[in-house]
Amino acid sequence: MNKYIRQNIKVLMLLFSMLSPFISSADITYPARLEMQEVEPGIFEVYFVLPVINGKVLKAYPVFPDFCQAISEPEISGNAFVKEMKWKLQCSTQRLYGENIGISGLLGSQINIIVEISTLEGRNYKATLSPSSAYFNIPQPPSLFSLASDGFISGVQMTVASLVFVLLFLVLFITKRKRLFVFILPVGIGLAAGYLLTQSELLRTPGWLFETAALMVSFLLITDYLAFSNRLYRNKRVFVAMIICSALFGADQADALTVTGYTSFELVSQLLFVLTGAISGLVLLFLLFSQGLTLISLFSDTSEAFIRRTLTFLGILTTGVLVYHLSLFWKTPSLFSPVPEFMWTAAAIIIIASSMTGTHEKNNYESFITLSFVTGFILGISGWSVPYLPEFTLAAGGILLILILTNSSKAMLLNTILISFFGLGSGMFLINHATEQLSFPVARSVEISFIIILIISLSVPLLKALLPEEKTKGFRIFSKVIVMIFVGGLLLTVLGMTGSVIPVSLSFPVIDLPLVSLACLLAAVYWWPRSNRIRRDLGVKRSKPTASMSLIVAAVCFLPLTTGIKNPWFDSGNMDHEQLRQVMQQVLSDTYSAFNIKDEERLFEALSSRVDEQLLDNIYLDSRRRLTMGLREGAEVRVENVNIERLGETLDDSPESAFSYPAAWTVTARVKHLKHIHYRKNRYTGTIELKSIDNTWKISKIILNSEDREVIPASTL
Repeated sequence: MNKYIRQNIKVLMLLFSMLSPFISSADITYPARLEMQEVEPGIFEVYFVLPVINGKVLKAYPVFPDFCQAISEPEISGNAFVKEMKWKLQCSTQRLYGENIGISGLLGSQINIIVEISTLEGRNYKATLSPSSAYFNIPQPPSLFSLASDGFISGVQMTVASLVFVLLFLVLFITKRKRLFVFILPVGIGLAAGYLLTQSELLRTPGWLFETAALMVSFLLITDYLAFSNRLYRNKRVFVAMIICSALFGADQADALTVTGYTSFELVSQLLFVLTGAISGLVLLFLLFSQGLTLISLFSDTSEAFIRRTLTFLGILTTGVLVYHLSLFWKTPSLFSPVPEFMWTAAAIIIIASSMTGTHEKNNYESFITLSFVTGFILGISGWSVPYLPEFTLAAGGILLILILTNSSKAMLLNTILISFFGLGSGMFLINHATEQLSFPVARSVEISFIIILIISLSVPLLKALLPEEKTKGFRIFSKVIVMIFVGGLLLTVLGMTGSVIPVSLSFPVIDLPLVSLACLLAAVYWWPRSNRIRRDLGVKRSKPTASMSLIVAAVCFLPLTTGIKNPWFDSGNMDHEQLRQVMQQVLSDTYSAFNIKDEERLFEALSSRVDEQLLDNIYLDSRRRLTMGLREGAEVRVENVNIERLGETLDDSPESAFSYPAAWTVTARVKHLKHIHYRKNRYTGTIELKSIDNTWKISKIILNSEDREVIPASTL
């Protein structure tokens, strides 16, 4: 690969991500809304939605300026949950600026109404009206002078007024002051990237993330200067951390700098003025620190001892604030970003691999994994998916660690292929996981990527410094122990993805066996002694068991790949209460999960494997209605989990060859509408009758006594 491209591939990938197309957005958390869209000069299409609560519609209506006149009769529609009205309104756009638009009749209610106004010249206004603030004043268009002055002042205040950012820049000034101006470019790139990605809804970060990241970077820079004589985090290694911190800072400030109603040209102009002000603020801080150091030198000694004392004080301050921030996670773990276990495992693999390789191999691996990760990310956005992607990706990473640990220098090409496949699978997994589990999946995936990149960029230099340059025998044994522990971590991660240890119960007619893992394990056991025996007979020095260890890692990762075989010990009449609970759990899970299948023919086939034929139609219609009850048109429902909360004893009036149980169970479903995702729990109580039909457990009768629904807001995810 070209040397210049290899050295700058991360910056190229960042710029490429900024050129990604904007993703459409939607909002379903506010069913009450007023939308005005200008379709012709001075002609607006009005769309007004009100919720229906307990069968009653809120008596509210929109209020427009006196010069606005309706030119069509309202078209009224709706359902049991909302009332919709559409009509056309004639209203001069220029006269709208400075006027109020609102909702009358909100007093005494608890309803918030979203107001959205879009004009032909590209202005979009959005506000949330409440009973206490029921009117929105449409602001006047900004002038170029106000854009320049407000943007510049906001940029200067953004960098100067943030105490954590000033602390980070001060630490950077003390430790890297000879080439501090070199960092202004990555800081500017990071600020622009974070601001643009947030504005286009391609990045969403919590408020605590920037401060925690900046404090961590400051702490490590101080530690490097005091303990390692500024050898770990040299300029090139700090660039990545500074870009990520600046991007998080720009994302954190984007909401505060966002002004509704700006055109695209005005938004770009504002960004340029804000960046100009931010860079001017950085220069101002640099001059203040330089002049302050010069002033101090007139009255005191500014030797190396003074610098170390100053950094010691800043280190104590940084550590205290950092511990305070981290303590919030102990008290409220939900504050932490929902980074899946797989991504933490992937980060650990990259850190271990990078710390055990030389500079040339590390740069090569970083280039290929960055390129392949971004490629996988883009493929995931495009809808690509590979069966058993996590298992094959972890297997590639685990085998890569084995090859690096055993010093297989001749396997450079194989290592490159493995690291590329590992990055490709990680990128696809991340976006696929976020799409299924999180609101705004692309934005949350970018956030997770930034967190992982920052952790890797900070961990690799520190770990390399702690590792001995000369790999002794004791160190190699220690490394093998670490890899074995890590393989155990891979096992826990794989089992975590499957939900539990693979069940092998005599209560089921089919047993799931991991045949691929068994084949890999048998091959490893067969090949290891055989290879040693052949080499002993030939008088050749024994080599390291790279192939066998790689097969063992593959066996661990492929545990979820199972094949069902007939259970010869299955007996429907010989089960205890716990086995019956397992059977009920499995049958209900299979029944509800069948509704995730989009093809109707396959759906009925899956249902028929768990539901008696006489009950099939009723179960299909009733369960479909209950799962989609109260949802807006276009929403997608996917069953995520079914849990048996209580299972009583067998009822005495159960028919022959059947078992009836009073039970309580919960069905958790994911509801997705465009980019928004929330979860809902349906709790049921009733009686379920199981029957062994053709040596298979099926539901032959179900009677519901109660149903309760609970919506889990997306903000808690």
